[in-house]
Amino acid sequence: QTKGKGTHDRKWYSEKGKNLTFTIILYPKCNIKELESLTIDIAECILKTIEELYNIKLNIKFPNDIILNFY
Repeated sequence: QTKGKGTHDRKWYSEKGKNLTFTIILYPKCNIKELESLTIDIAECILKTIEELYNIKLNIKFPNDIILNFY
């Protein structure tokens, strides 16, 4: 991804072969306020699943970045 847009319109990119970057678009049929914790909940589920399946410990960089070897 070379023209990513983050929080507060910040720009970011991902070097080829270094990261997995993607966007998930949802069209919920509920009040958006009910989904305030959705991105962090998804990140926590991904961490838990990868640790259980592969015994790899990951971290979350708020609000929803999943990081390996984060100090």
